[in-house]
Amino acid sequence: VHTHPISERKCVYLHLGMTGAIIEKVKDGEGFRLLDEKEMKQIFNEYNDLMNNGLTKEGNYGIEYEYEDGDCIFIDNWAVAHRASPEAHLPPSEQGLRIMHRTTTQSPIALMPPFGLPQFMDIYSPSPFGPGVWIGGGIGFRWDDSIHMQN
Repeated sequence: VHTHPISERKCVYLHLGMTGAIIEKVKDGEGFRLLDEKEMKQIFNEYNDLMNNGLTKEGNYGIEYEYEDGDCIFIDNWAVAHRASPEAHLPPSEQGLRIMHRTTTQSPIALMPPFGLPQFMDIYSPSPFGPGVWIGGGIGFRWDDSIHMQN
């Protein structure tokens, strides 16, 4: 959880396909720890359920958008959970050719992690936080073998 640097609202920053570690501030102490595999799977499953529920009648806090030629969508990656529908990963023979262009802009305000975490970390190096899940290189933690991960 972080505070959005512009809106100052609390936000969850978690990518189900690319998050390789979750770093927790040690309660009543100095330093940090990595969540272990069991904790990571629990959080990822709960987050996935939350995203799935958003499109249900009971949840009603998500939207589905069907693109048309020329559409342009802006998403605030710091504040909006989003993902492609399962159909987006079907072969072109089943769903047609899907061509998406992504442009990333730089925020006018840097996301500064709280509690003394560094702003940037070398994700290709070994974990500086001791034991726990640390999947380097932006590959992401595989939390459910039955779900096809495609980034």
